[in-house]
This record gives sequence, structure tokens and C-alpha cells, in this order.
Amino acid sequence: MADRSILLMYRRTETDLCSGALCLRDDEAMARVEFDDVDFIRMMARTAALLQESAAVEIWVERTDRPGLRPYLLDAAITELLRTDPVQAIRSLNPQPVAQPVGTPTRSRTVISQKMAPVLRAGHDTLADGIGDEVYSARNATNEIECPVCGRWTPTVDAAQERFWCPGCDVLLNVRMAGHWAVFQIEELLALNKTRYYLPRAWNKTRSWISFQDLTEQYNHWKKIKENTP
Repeated sequence: MADRSILLMYRRTETDLCSGALCLRDDEAMARVEFDDVDFIRMMARTAALLQESAAVEIWVERTDRPGLRPYLLDAAITELLRTDPVQAIRSLNPQPVAQPVGTPTRSRTVISQKMAPVLRAGHDTLADGIGDEVYSARNATNEIECPVCGRWTPTVDAAQERFWCPGCDVLLNVRMAGHWAVFQIEELLALNKTRYYLPRAWNKTRSWISFQDLTEQYNHWKKIKENTP
């Protein structure tokens, strides 16, 4: 293995969830974090987060469903995509719903699996707790978005054009939808030079908002990780 690498060890449970461990390895030590009964998307989202934080150069995968299975090196292109665009990488790794006929030969119908929708939401929920080039803002069932600048809920959004306008603070931002999240570019938010931003994520120091200074520091740290990644 390379000087710093990730080893993902997992097995499928009877309920089609995953249990195992994520290991960060280098020449001196190995850190191990175990997980139980998580779906595939959430497992890979955690792997992507560790990849981004640690600047590991490769990912090894070991299935532990039965003895004798050997670890294999994850494709370099997929590893890089997990680092730069984890949502797209996870989508490419996860099996898509398959349409198939069921019933008698004289009468067939198509059954589409509904499993992917909640699993994708779970993956986005995990990614929303992290920070990267994008940040996640809440979106409710009536398609209102919590404005990342003033915190007001507003339905004023043009999803087709991927533009968001808040009448409360009169900002116009690029946006894309990801499940029950609205995703904004950090650089565009910082360019507004506001005192605080309403991004209620795990890294907000227990507040419902994050200061311009804290967001800038978090983003600069993220950029250094990317720059130092081989």
C-alpha cells in the first residue's frame, strides 16, 4: 500500500446494510473507526470524507463476507472522483433501480425499486455535515429554502435555471438541488462579504449560523487539503 491509504473493510448484513471498519494507514500507525448497519451510500460518504480530510492517495476495499477474500485497489479515477465530487462518485458506485417484469406471462407489470430515494437522501445528509467547495442549506417539503445569507425561508427559487433569489436580503445565487438540500458554492457566498451565514451544520460551533471568519477559515483549510493531495 502507499504511504497513506484507506482500507475499507465491510460485509453485507442480512438486511442488505453494511458493517465493518474504515482504517487510515501510513508507515507509522493505523487509525480504525468501526461502523454497524449503515447503507452503502452512507458508508461511501464516510469514506469520501476521510479521503478528503486525510489526503490519502489510494483506497483499498476488503469484503469480509467470507474467509479468503483479498483486498483490491479501488480504481484511481473513482478515488479521485470521491475526492472531488463524492456525490457523483457514490452515484456511479451504487447499483441503480432495475425495472423488471413480474407476474404471469399473460400479464406483466414493471416494478421499480424505491430503495434508492431514501438511501441517496442519507448520503446527502452525511455530506451535508462536511465542508468542501459546496455547502448544504435546508430545503423543506414545500420547496422553501433556508436562505444561507439571512436565514429566512423562501420559496423563491428557479430550480430549472439553478438560481436562488431571496427577497428578504435581495441576494441572487447559483444553486442546485440534492434531495431535501439546496447546495451553494462557498466562494460565491464569501464574495458577498456578509457578517454571518445561516448554514446549520455540525461544524457551526453549536450555533445556527457561522461567521464570515469561521467559514473562511474552514474553506481555506479545505483548499489546503486539496492542494496537498497528490
